[in-house]
Amino acid sequence: MPETKKRRSQRTSRVVNPRSLKVAGVIILVQALLKVAVGSYDFISSGRALGGLDPLGELPMPALTRVFVLGAINILIGLVFFWVAVATLGRRPRSWGLGMSAQSVALVVGLVSYLRGHPDYVTMVLGAAAVFYLNLREVRQALMPAEVPTVEIAAVEAA
Repeated sequence: MPETKKRRSQRTSRVVNPRSLKVAGVIILVQALLKVAVGSYDFISSGRALGGLDPLGELPMPALTRVFVLGAINILIGLVFFWVAVATLGRRPRSWGLGMSAQSVALVVGLVSYLRGHPDYVTMVLGAAAVFYLNLREVRQALMPAEVPTVEIAAVEAA
């Protein structure tokens, strides 16, 4: 009987529904909405410039193409963030790795924007907050798949 008590104390406890998991999901969802909004604005502004209703002034065609491509990239990143937010709030396996990968891409894009003289502080702060919450122990435990002992581990424990 003492053996079973010892085994239970060695296991890591899984948190049922941590509040920080919800906070991380909401932050990523806000990021998704902001990215889609900025990308849509870039799309609309480049379309107006091409159609003659130019709110940006006289821009050469390469600049319009750049605005259009940046809008498409922002919309794509926003859709990925939306997918990650839904997966995080739904506690899907491996959503932690996807979330961290998406945040790293967004933070690199923010750093490049900062270095080019067009900083996006809101996105960078939200990205840093999302990385902080995703790295909390209870969030990692809730999002990582449960470890299944392999044959080798079971053989070593039985011996």
